[in-house]
Amino acid sequence: MNFYFEVLLAGFIYIFTPGPIFLSIFALVTEQGRLKGYQLISGSMIGTALWLCFTIASIIEADNLPPVLFVILAIVAAAYLMWLGIQMFRRTLSKKNIQIFKRPFIDGILLGAMNPKSYPVMISVFTAIILNNGHNFTWDDFPIFFIMALSSFIIAEIILVAMAGIRPVSKFFMKHINYFSYGFGVLYIGFSAHLLLNTFYG
Repeated sequence: MNFYFEVLLAGFIYIFTPGPIFLSIFALVTEQGRLKGYQLISGSMIGTALWLCFTIASIIEADNLPPVLFVILAIVAAAYLMWLGIQMFRRTLSKKNIQIFKRPFIDGILLGAMNPKSYPVMISVFTAIILNNGHNFTWDDFPIFFIMALSSFIIAEIILVAMAGIRPVSKFFMKHINYFSYGFGVLYIGFSAHLLLNTFYG
């Protein structure tokens, strides 16, 4: 029972660790409302679920996955985050209200699938739990582990959307939207650069 409680806790830690999705939820909900935020996280859960499957498989199969796969994923994710960062800068410099996320559900899928924190954070958090409990993790554990981890992801993201929609929070965000847009642009590009550096020089 303790093992699975830690799995749930790890899911919350993963979601609340600041990253592209975390930042995007606050930006989108502030401007377009909670409904759009729920659309974004609905899409992001598809990408996150795929990463969760990949993470669990890599834990079970250890080093059997080809390294080139991670390099390709890193390049694609870094390119997408670089594009997001540039869009944020365009928004800051333009007098027009440029909507970065015009299709929240589709954009959520892309963010979830290309989130650079997905694999390293998931693999480190969940591997630590498995090793700490001395758990002999096999494919038989996959279904319950997957369900519990994904459930914690969904609950945590719903909480994030709710928080972002609180009036004082959204009011503060809107008042300083240009600063936040610029800051998010820097962070997205930073995530992109960090991902490429870790991939080729880490």
